[in-house]
Amino acid sequence: MNEDLTVVIFGASGLAGSGIKNGLKGSKIIKNILAPSHKEVDLLNIDSITSYLSKAQPEIVIMAAGQVGGILFNVETQHEQFRSNFMMNFNLIEACLLSKINNLYLLSSSCIYPTSANIPMSEKDIFEGLPHSTNEGYAIAKSAAVRQVLLYRRIYGLNWKVLVPTNIYGPNDKFNKTAHVIPHLILKVSESIKLKNSQITVAGDGTPIREFLLNAELGDAIRHLIETNADFDILNISSGEPVTISSLVKMICEVFDYRGEVFFDHSLPNGHPNKTLDISLLNEFGWFNQVKLHNGLQSVITSFSRGKNFIGPTSRE
Repeated sequence: MNEDLTVVIFGASGLAGSGIKNGLKGSKIIKNILAPSHKEVDLLNIDSITSYLSKAQPEIVIMAAGQVGGILFNVETQHEQFRSNFMMNFNLIEACLLSKINNLYLLSSSCIYPTSANIPMSEKDIFEGLPHSTNEGYAIAKSAAVRQVLLYRRIYGLNWKVLVPTNIYGPNDKFNKTAHVIPHLILKVSESIKLKNSQITVAGDGTPIREFLLNAELGDAIRHLIETNADFDILNISSGEPVTISSLVKMICEVFDYRGEVFFDHSLPNGHPNKTLDISLLNEFGWFNQVKLHNGLQSVITSFSRGKNFIGPTSRE
């Protein structure tokens, strides 16, 4: 790929997008990184997107925007999650086609994998069944966007690609009660310490298996893929470090030195039983995760404890 590239990142203020933006700053072939805000570009308005792209003239567009949240938020807002994510992705993809964008990286989610998928979940199995019911609205919207990208890639011969990251965490996360599991647990343990409680309650039974990737590592992976011009249509991105939710809780408690009791509420949903991703193709492209989960948690919790990264209610990134 040529040098002096201009890249537009939609959703650069969010968790994944901020990690991507920082990762691309270290690239030798990227000259300009543009990160339009909500006020500059309305992703629910296709004319707003095409107008911005016509002025920016980027060689690469990265779609990292979306409405996101934890399992309980996903369960309670299925319609909102579907509509919002579907419309944002649809408009962005159509605008990229109209604007003749040849290089598009669409950030999807491991949530789109079917509940019945073989473990580890391979890119070839992504449409072999329905996603888990707890996040069906979000997952179906993301799945539709993946289909749209792959269809246009085939019809028009475009260099459009889909990235399927595992659960992302980092210092720019949303630490609130509707957040993803890591920031939610960090906030829960922190509040328990402040209130001098001797117990915390965690949703589910602790058995689900997840992988987590620091947002900075996601950014580094995408930088590597762009610089090497890796050829793929769908690609999993993960740490290769599966862990049960119960082990994750224990890890976070250890970092905080919290010695209270952990109670698992079996009446609340577990979500997908195992979201371990097959990252053999990613490794073949020469990228490997460098930050172990325990070290990443230490960094994020230190930053959180200093009060640098509290973000309010869950919203579009």
